Amino acid sequence: MSAALWFAGIAISVAEDSPYSPASPNEPIAKAFSLEKASQALDTSALWWQKQYGCCHCHANMMYLVARPSLEDVSKSDGQVRQFFEQLVLDRWEKQGLRYEPEALIVAVPLAINDSRTTGKLHAATQKALDRMIELQRPEGNWTLVLHGGKRDEVAGERQAHFLGYEQTLFAAIGIAVAPDEYAKTAPAQEALSKIRKYVQSHPPKSLHQKGMLLWSASHVDGLLN
Repeated sequence: MSAALWFAGIAISVAEDSPYSPASPNEPIAKAFSLEKASQALDTSALWWQKQYGCCHCHANMMYLVARPSLEDVSKSDGQVRQFFEQLVLDRWEKQGLRYEPEALIVAVPLAINDSRTTGKLHAATQKALDRMIELQRPEGNWTLVLHGGKRDEVAGERQAHFLGYEQTLFAAIGIAVAPDEYAKTAPAQEALSKIRKYVQSHPPKSLHQKGMLLWSASHVDGLLN
């Protein structure tokens, strides 16, 4: 049986008998690693999040579309999560706009990476999301969560964010670079990448995580590392 949740005009279907259960420190350790169970855990948790909250978040389902193609030989995805991301762009954003500015980036980049690892074609929803993401790039070249109490507040925004502005900026660079059909060669993308290079050159990474993100993005975008 399936339960349908209409959230912000988007239908989300999840099996009522889904095996999803929240992670617990008391749950038993598996006797052997299983890709099948890993794919099941990814699917059920992402679908549960869609049903429960009807959104995409950096600390929840953002990386699903990035990781899931690696497991297609193990277990075929039913496409519900991909469809949900597309509906956010083509339906919810058109009718209600973004929930918060970084939502454009959090949706666009996984779509671009997913396109590059599946069809190899730039989907219309992906292009629309990437275009929206680029429109929100700040003059300094970065993206960041700065909304606090209805006003822009760099310090408070960064302190409250799960996904800091530096990481967001590098993630955006990856999405632009890997998007199929030479999206990175379009004028808006070229300008965005130029701004990202200037921002990164003047803002060295402050943590091991940021260094890792810089290495990942530099493998797709030249000019980020000296």
